[in-house]
Amino acid sequence: MPLAKVAHFEGLKKIGKNVGRLTVVGGGMLAANASHAALDTTDAVAAITDAGTAITAVGVAILALAGLTLAIRWTKAQFF
Repeated sequence: MPLAKVAHFEGLKKIGKNVGRLTVVGGGMLAANASHAALDTTDAVAAITDAGTAITAVGVAILALAGLTLAIRWTKAQFF
């Protein structure tokens, strides 16, 4: 009887595939964990913080100009 026709052999092939996938995924997770341990993000965080400060300043200036424009239009409407 050929080994490929034995029902248990098919089940073992499926188990072998699952174990292989688990090994690949588990190994990938361990490698990713080890590679992330050496990252230094302080420069990136500082750059993002600086950009956020600049964006906030620009936003406040735009809102102030919009408020000034509305105040001028309202004042002009009161006289004309």
